[in-house]
Amino acid sequence: MEKRTARHTKKNFWQLIDSLAIRLIIAVFILLIMTQSLFLLFPHSGKYLNTALRLEGEPITAHELAYYAGSISSAPWATINLKLAGYTSLPEAKILINGREVASFEKCEVTITVKHRDQIAVKNSDSDQVITVFVNKKTPNIERPLVNSSVSGRGVLYLDSVIVK
Repeated sequence: MEKRTARHTKKNFWQLIDSLAIRLIIAVFILLIMTQSLFLLFPHSGKYLNTALRLEGEPITAHELAYYAGSISSAPWATINLKLAGYTSLPEAKILINGREVASFEKCEVTITVKHRDQIAVKNSDSDQVITVFVNKKTPNIERPLVNSSVSGRGVLYLDSVIVK
């Protein structure tokens, strides 16, 4: 009789473990579904749980995204090499793109990165000196300015606006 009771007790013990395990799995499943439904109801609450999103800042709105996308060139890269004629170096001559200084003629050649519709200008601080700048090389995706096109004069000299294919 004692053997039957021991077997019966072992059987009841394993049935108890089985039922507890099933109940635990069901409880975890229900908790998971409730958590997911909360994230569906409040979609922006997920950023508080993600450290990377919290550290990066606020997401870009559709309006801001459209604004930034308008300034991105469809071409992956576009560079122009400008060469100064008659000088080996002229550091006071600055290269401006859209009015912002990006380089100077520390050497007689300078390569700059440009986008579609950028306005390239060369500002010569010494207004008494006549300088000549010409486009020495360019990437094939640039239609204008043309290779070997040049500007000459005093003060601020403007090349053609950049047209990228």
